[in-house]
Parts: sequence; C-alpha cells; structure tokens
Amino acid sequence: MNKILAVSIASLFLSTVANAASFDGPYVQIGAGMVNNSTKANIGDNTGFGAISADLSKDGAVGQILGGYSHGFDNKFNLAANIFYNFGEDKSGGLSLLGNAATLDAKLKNVWGVSFEPGYYFSENTLGYIKLGYQRGDVQLNGALPLNGDYASTQSKGVGAFLYGFGIKQLLTSNLYIGAEVSRADYSNESLSGTYYNNPQGTFPVPSTVSIKSEATQTLGLVTLGYKF
Repeated sequence: MNKILAVSIASLFLSTVANAASFDGPYVQIGAGMVNNSTKANIGDNTGFGAISADLSKDGAVGQILGGYSHGFDNKFNLAANIFYNFGEDKSGGLSLLGNAATLDAKLKNVWGVSFEPGYYFSENTLGYIKLGYQRGDVQLNGALPLNGDYASTQSKGVGAFLYGFGIKQLLTSNLYIGAEVSRADYSNESLSGTYYNNPQGTFPVPSTVSIKSEATQTLGLVTLGYKF
C-alpha cells in the first residue's frame, strides 16, 4: 500500500514538472529601442492673441526595466502580469511661430505602468502575446508668448493612458530569453492653465490666463532580454 502511494505521489510530481510551461515563474527584463512621443495641443489666452494649434512629435531612443510573473495553462496558453518603468527620450516636439513670437514645447516624463499579457505557445520555447494595461506619465507643456517680454510658465500634470500592443519571446536557455514587442499608449485629454504677464518688466505688468489642451500618445518598439527564475 505504501509502495502504491509513493508511486502515485511520484507520478503526480513528475506530471506537474512535465506540464510546467517554459516561461512559468517570476522574471526580470530589460529593453531598448525607439519611441515616438506625440502631443496634440492647443494654447490660447484670454486676450484672444497668440492662439496655437499643433501636432507635435519627436522620435528618440528609449529603455525599459520590467519585472513580472508568468503562468501557463493547458500546455498552450499563458498569462503574465508586469510592472515597468520607461526612461530615455521624453520630448514630444516643439513649435515656434512668427519669428518666435509664440512657442510651444511638450514633454512626456516619468512613464511607468502595469500590464497583462495573455499569450500562446507557438512551440515549447516560443511564446507570442498581446499586451494590455495601464500607463501613467507626466504631460508637460510650455506655451510662451515672448513678444515684448511676455512669457508663460510651464504646466505639468499626471495623466493615465490605455496601453495595448503585441510581442514574442524566445527561450535561449532554461533561464535566459530574448524578445521583441510593439506597444502604444493613448493618454486621456487634459486641460492645463497658467498665467503669464504682458510687459512683465514694466511698471504695470498685466496678467493673462493661458489655457492649454493636450492629447498625448506614445508608440514604443523594443528588443528585450530577460531572465526567468
């Protein structure tokens, strides 16, 4: 009886090991690639002068650090959860009009998020996935009207975004893997306001209200290197 019980336990253990998916468990990952930060913006003041509408865009290099946990189901399907932070190019472009009579600069800073990756095993060591999640960053806009010394202060606001994309991972050893992914984050529309002063160096500087509306997006392409524990 004891022998039968021991054989049953051993068989169950071996079956569990055999069914473990290649990417099961916790992992860490670094990524490097290219990013496009885009901002649709409109700036105007209560004087009716200097209104600007612009589609700003900037390409650059980007990096990412990520940690997560992955679990396979039915030998073919997988689900992973991650937390990440992006660093690198944060500018979203700039604009100047009428010989710098009006300028607008945009940035997307301090980008982090969480994501879920439902996946499918194309082979024992090759996993494809889609990425869905939430990303957050600080949208920073600086709208200025420097004509005759006028200026406007920089405005910044934390904004959330819906994140979506797809990717693939290839296991190289029992622990090391490489991958590639493309994702996009669509940030919610935000309105910012600030104050600048007409003739700020004069005896009677006149305050004016600046209103800025923004809609930011971030498109990311990464090559990744990871280690699963």
